[in-house]
Amino acid sequence: MILNFTDFLFESQSVFKMTNETKSTLLKLDEEYHKLIEKFRTKYVAQTCVNIRDEFDKFMKARENGQKYYPQLEIENSEVDLSMIDKFKALMGKFEDIKNDCYIVKFYIDKIESMIHSLEIRDKLEKGEYKVTENPVDKKLYQDALDCLKKNPYHKPDFKNDRVIDSEQCKDDIEDALDDLGFDFDVHIKSGMLPRMNVKMGDVNINKTSRFSEEDIQGLIAHEISGHVGRRFYGKETGLWLFAYGLQSSSTYDEGLAVWNSLNKVKKVKDNVLFNISLKTCISYLMYEMDFCDLFEWVKKQAPNMTDYTAFKTIVRPRRRNKDCEIRSGEPMTTYFRGYNLVKDMDNKMRDDILHYNIGPDQLFELENIKEFLKVNHFKKLK
Repeated sequence: MILNFTDFLFESQSVFKMTNETKSTLLKLDEEYHKLIEKFRTKYVAQTCVNIRDEFDKFMKARENGQKYYPQLEIENSEVDLSMIDKFKALMGKFEDIKNDCYIVKFYIDKIESMIHSLEIRDKLEKGEYKVTENPVDKKLYQDALDCLKKNPYHKPDFKNDRVIDSEQCKDDIEDALDDLGFDFDVHIKSGMLPRMNVKMGDVNINKTSRFSEEDIQGLIAHEISGHVGRRFYGKETGLWLFAYGLQSSSTYDEGLAVWNSLNKVKKVKDNVLFNISLKTCISYLMYEMDFCDLFEWVKKQAPNMTDYTAFKTIVRPRRRNKDCEIRSGEPMTTYFRGYNLVKDMDNKMRDDILHYNIGPDQLFELENIKEFLKVNHFKKLK
């Protein structure tokens, strides 16, 4: 690449310009980071619950008999691999060695520390040593979500007449959308998923048993494809796996942008978008305050027309880390509501920026520095 004199001068004087040696080291560590985080995400993110229907049947039978039953979840490939903690710590040490020579290293370290913390919590859960000292979900956020819930009541979908599209047809529609947007992700149909659709690196997964309406498809294209796939695709375009997976707290903008798209980039907004993101936040707070059975009854009061199975899956989803649903904890799902409230107040340029640069609220004030770092160091896009 031949630079004009102005660009050459800019790059040579930039404090973010790395030496060739540091750049080579960073790329090797970024690839090592990619392999390790992919293993982590495959095992511990978007996990499949293999006995969801059986546990639902046990729960409902106990409820009908006036008894409490706390589901015991079987999560596919979820055994805690403690060797990963050592591998993450070793990788963090390698990043520490070049921290003074590379501006962006601190973002890798933040992510690695968060994954180590997640693995340590899972280990304590497995050993029965995990104790919750305080509710990690902000009470004000919960109260705001509760207000939103009341203003946007639940509308029961007309499953029989509206949701007439099966997973195979949905797959065709999603593949067409990916082609139109130029995103080279593969689409798969899978069993045992809790959500109807999720996105992993390079893949879109569709729940085999789910059915969809036309509004669902358009909403999912706006949310999952334009939002989640888009941020990963453009993250790979930067040339660093750090941005493909997203910086620490990037999930807040990830979900916020996806929800904003669902409300603003479709011909007809599907029902329950605001209700659902509010409910996720309320459940995230209350799962530390109520037991599983009482929380189920609370959800049914908020949405009397919601099917029992939908209500059950909704409160199971953030508890998959626990496996034992008697434990009052989980992984809070507040990013949808919090993220949307941040993204909706942005202008279009800022929303475009967070689409192309997979950052979170914690790094927003450093976005211009991140852009300069990527500009002056010329990384080749990832394949």
